Amino acid sequence: MKKSEAPLVLGRAHRISGVAQQNAMRTGGLFRNSLLIIFSCVYFLLSSQPKIKFIKTRQNFGFEKKGKEIIIPFIFLNVGTQPLNITDGTASCSCTTVNWPQKPVLPGKQDTLFVIFDSANAIGRQDRTVEIFSNDPEAPVKIRFKGVILSK
Repeated sequence: MKKSEAPLVLGRAHRISGVAQQNAMRTGGLFRNSLLIIFSCVYFLLSSQPKIKFIKTRQNFGFEKKGKEIIIPFIFLNVGTQPLNITDGTASCSCTTVNWPQKPVLPGKQDTLFVIFDSANAIGRQDRTVEIFSNDPEAPVKIRFKGVILSK
């Protein structure tokens, strides 16, 4: 190679490495933009969900006579961004049932579910847990009630 050709070859090499850098920058920018779009979509999907929030998760019905059916209301809100559907309510004993709204609860709205405790076979202190199942990703949610059943 002649001395006069050396700057020419170095200039071409510099231009080629500059083009490679520009392509890498474009690819990197494209990659970063793609990641940003993917993360935005995932965030939107995760944030647009129903979310149940009870005003009180624990209630005390006080003192009641044996044989009485005790109805305990639990007020809840849908603090999510999609309609909330309650699908089931299960209790820790067969003496307890749950009545829940059959229609979806819209975002920002509240409703009430009722826990019904049959005290026919109970006496003394009672402490029960109920699990509420719904389309909330964090379901089931546990609610609890307690009280004292007096013999007649």
